[in-house]
Amino acid sequence: MKKASASFLVLFFSAILVSFHSFAQHHQGRGHGRYRPERPDYNQGNYNTGREILREQVNQNIRSYERLRLSDLFRLSYQEQRNIEIISLSLTAQSYSYSSAQIELSQFGRLIGTQIVSRQLNTVNFYLPARTMVDGLELTSGQEVYLGSIVAEVIMNRGEGPYHSGQVQPNSTHTLRVNQSTLGYGSISLVDLVKQQLRLDLRGAEIQGVTVFGEASRYAREASVQLELNRRPVGIPQYFSRLNRQVELSIYSFEEVQDLNLIVNGDAQIIDVIIRVGQVRSQRPPIPGPSFPSVQRFQIRHEISPMIPYELSRALGYERRFIRAITIEARSRGQLQAQLSLLAKYGESQGVLFIGQNQMKATLQLRRPMLAEELRLETSSSILVEALEVVFDSNSRF
Repeated sequence: MKKASASFLVLFFSAILVSFHSFAQHHQGRGHGRYRPERPDYNQGNYNTGREILREQVNQNIRSYERLRLSDLFRLSYQEQRNIEIISLSLTAQSYSYSSAQIELSQFGRLIGTQIVSRQLNTVNFYLPARTMVDGLELTSGQEVYLGSIVAEVIMNRGEGPYHSGQVQPNSTHTLRVNQSTLGYGSISLVDLVKQQLRLDLRGAEIQGVTVFGEASRYAREASVQLELNRRPVGIPQYFSRLNRQVELSIYSFEEVQDLNLIVNGDAQIIDVIIRVGQVRSQRPPIPGPSFPSVQRFQIRHEISPMIPYELSRALGYERRFIRAITIEARSRGQLQAQLSLLAKYGESQGVLFIGQNQMKATLQLRRPMLAEELRLETSSSILVEALEVVFDSNSRF
């Protein structure tokens, strides 16, 4: 009897160990050291949010001035990076130079924070502002740095909620994360931003007011913002300064929105926009017909050097329309002619321009429609790009 009891206990504990091992394997993340608690598909109708930890063993170098997207390092899909809010980020890294190196975290060209990496492998931490999404976050360093692993605490915004598939609701308030810089002049389509970020249609709504959070450039004393409703300016321009970072824009009109733009005059950084909606009238479905490409001008006035390529997402911000062609206004900063190349994400050339000292304007047709985040400009010597005119493909949109 004692032998039978002992055998039974051995078998019993062995079964428990096997079950525990299977459970652990089931809950391990896919990929190299990646951990994610199981979560439902974004399209399955779960509207909850929850904090989770993302881990990746990277084991690669960041070359001098190379930009690494967090979404690529974590292997996130387009839908995931647009729905994941990041709270903090930890890196294990070390400098390959004779002294410590500085590693930067930025979003669409706007600096979020910097940390010092020593010659010994150590951990550095970034704490991010509230409501920072993973989309557009990049790591860069002025010196070569070894990146071992990355760990992020995130909030998963699962699903799009019961009202995120139609018109905005009457007497509702909507917050948009913009994070877009303007140089001289800029126009931001609030109708497109509401559709891209909230999956809602602003057309047919009456707007009670708009609050804009931003700041003038440190090189500019002030910058103004004004609303453009259905292709005409409304209300009075309001001014940002180094002391005033919040402005209220009023609309003295009961006109239904078909088009609503935020017009920025001056060098400024627009951070958040809050839209207050009044009454809403339902929209009739559009009448089928031919669609035409739309053209938008971006005044950037940015110098591009041979060492630092210019990512087009810096100029276009959260724009998610596909691009068919780009017209570039630029001039060389030196005495020699400069070669300006438009390249796709993996080095595929989309065309080359030769830029002289006199300002010129030339157009490059893309081989296929692409997003701004897939494109960059590279040059053989320093040039000043004054503006970009972008032809968007109105048939293809996320």
